Amino acid sequence: MSVSRARLLAAAVSAGLMLAASSSGYAQDNVRAEGAKACGPDATRLCKHVLEQGDMVMLKCFQNRAAKLAPSCRAFLTKVGRLK
Repeated sequence: MSVSRARLLAAAVSAGLMLAASSSGYAQDNVRAEGAKACGPDATRLCKHVLEQGDMVMLKCFQNRAAKLAPSCRAFLTKVGRLK
């Protein structure tokens, strides 16, 4: 996996990581993998311009484009309490 791809996937799940921060490392890894699968494509498609700007900026981008998110990403962000 390229460094750029790894950064993209990390950014895609930043919203879920905030929730998992108090959980065990294993739980964090699971949330990270689930978020990457669910939101990775949307990070590239909708929020590519903010990839290097931090977790809260990525989350705000997802929230601002909630209507355009793929169902899987919308469901993930709702599940982790970052989207209504």
